[in-house]
Amino acid sequence: MRRALGLSVGLLLAACAEDCKQGDPCDETCPAGTAPICVVKGVCSCNAVGPPSPGDGGARDVGPVADGTFIPPADCVAPMPGNLLLNEVLIDGVDEDADEFIELVNATDVPLSLAGLKVRSNSGMSLNDRVLFTGGCIAPRGAIGMYKDAAAWVFEPPIVPGAIAFTTKGFGFSNSADFTFILQDASATALDTFSGASSLIDQGYSVNRSPDGAAGGLAARHDMLAESGGRLSSPGRCANGGTFAQLCMDAPSGPDVGPNPADVGVNEAGMPIDMSPSPGDVTSMPPACEAIAPGAIRINEVLVDPSGDEATGEFVELVNTTDADIRLQGVSLLSLGSDGAPDLRFTLSAGVLPARGAVAAYPSTALWVFDPPTSEAPVKSAGRFQLPNTAAIDFTLVDCNQVEIDSFAAAASLITEGTSVTRSPDLASADTPTARHDTVSMQRTSPARCLNGGRFIEGCAPPPAMP
Repeated sequence: MRRALGLSVGLLLAACAEDCKQGDPCDETCPAGTAPICVVKGVCSCNAVGPPSPGDGGARDVGPVADGTFIPPADCVAPMPGNLLLNEVLIDGVDEDADEFIELVNATDVPLSLAGLKVRSNSGMSLNDRVLFTGGCIAPRGAIGMYKDAAAWVFEPPIVPGAIAFTTKGFGFSNSADFTFILQDASATALDTFSGASSLIDQGYSVNRSPDGAAGGLAARHDMLAESGGRLSSPGRCANGGTFAQLCMDAPSGPDVGPNPADVGVNEAGMPIDMSPSPGDVTSMPPACEAIAPGAIRINEVLVDPSGDEATGEFVELVNTTDADIRLQGVSLLSLGSDGAPDLRFTLSAGVLPARGAVAAYPSTALWVFDPPTSEAPVKSAGRFQLPNTAAIDFTLVDCNQVEIDSFAAAASLITEGTSVTRSPDLASADTPTARHDTVSMQRTSPARCLNGGRFIEGCAPPPAMP
């Protein structure tokens, strides 16, 4: 939460009594949460050593270097754009700004240099520095949870004391504005950017990439990720509690699964639901997703202003134009919100759209209508509908790699309560004008069906006449 903040320093320098050797421990009295190490010949540095152990009130005792502890090499590779990801942010902490953090993930299999990098985020119309790195390396597939307090930093895997030199400035992120976090190198080149809408910000909940750890992944509230098991956040870890070094496949199981809500949440209607993981839940990262060719799925019809309950009546019709089933893992639907910015409507972590089949996608996946029936029910990991009724319609469907599959646009003048907007003819290309459904059909809508009421899997052949 925003308030006036001082400067927290993760690097204090002093001259060594003797010419200390780079990387060796040295003699210096350091504050709690830091340890003395020689960063260059003759210069001793007090550097953060990671988070305190519960109840110890001071720096974590990392002990001797052991298996699993990262020992940085003398030289690390300079990162290129996309090598390092800003994967998770907690913007509105319960304990004011002390709980706020930014998660940095090494998406490569080599150690990367952090020297000269800075993390910045928006404050009003300007960008403020949040973290400045002056030395050190991040482990291959490693992650760092960065807090305002140097002693609270989370390193996975653990690091040699003093291995990373940094300075943190005031966090105090805005809780009521859209957010943008940027990772820059010493030349101000953007290495990564993570942005999202203010509607994703909720006290005590982080915002995470979806899919977790994916470059270009969309922003989603952490507990809405299917793999999170309801966790509010996971600083330095995968959303499921596993480690990035193990590709999130080492997620904990049983009762010690991390900070969950009290196994209670709310559904889209605001009613309480049990969010505790069931014995059959899978907490590991799902298999790699499959790219989908542009045009393989068409956004064919949308209803943004239903006659009844908007929380359940809005739908978007998707049609498989190919002769093969399409896996929907990682597929996301976006459309413009009332403020003109793109909003995430859903990201799927499972589901299959049958060959030449169609689905009417409603706010809740429990209401989705498939024709023919699907072999794998959809699972929504993030997003919500609440489509605006007075703005121009502009939908985009992307695959797991954020490559556009299809788009659908229509003027706001076509929006009529209880009547959908459709392509005409069915499955026409994106550059074909859309139409109000009742002007090209006898019906006001036709979810998961052709304009004439026929089935897409049957080539939209007219249904048999009623006797």
